[in-house]
Amino acid sequence: MTTKGNFPHLDVAKFILFIVVCAIFYGFLFSCSASYHLRKYEKKGGKIEHVTDTLTYYQKDSVLIRTKDTTYFQYYYTQKDTIVKQNVFLYPKTRFNQRLEIRRFKDSLKFELKKYTDSLRYAFRTHKINVKHDTKVKVSEQKTQRKKNRPIWIPIAILIILLIIAFKFK
Repeated sequence: MTTKGNFPHLDVAKFILFIVVCAIFYGFLFSCSASYHLRKYEKKGGKIEHVTDTLTYYQKDSVLIRTKDTTYFQYYYTQKDTIVKQNVFLYPKTRFNQRLEIRRFKDSLKFELKKYTDSLRYAFRTHKINVKHDTKVKVSEQKTQRKKNRPIWIPIAILIILLIIAFKFK
């Protein structure tokens, strides 16, 4: 091997580096934003609640007071408020969350099941049925909303265009 002439492996390395840089640039330009994900979260049924709490606490100050024959402490209480603001995210329940909730409910009642087997079995079954029913209702509501928002003129326009093309080239 001589040092004179072209080195084709360097050209390949430059080309691969160019592709990687272009892919990163493309990712930064055309990736989805945080607002897109927030809208998607809200569309699926998630809610953001802003909760503000005012905490009141009292500060205790004491002063030593001495008179001729007695000594005592005088206490002063001052009220102070602190406002705490929190964002609470409410998520729709998934199948995994349902399973975990049912499992927690079952585990917490394991000891009680030994005592009152009949009534707690019934409570567990009804809780499980209620959780499943609630999620089915939410899913069906989301499906009906999606069907309402779907534009019907697009498939009709495509069919008309296909029929025109079919009769034109007959």
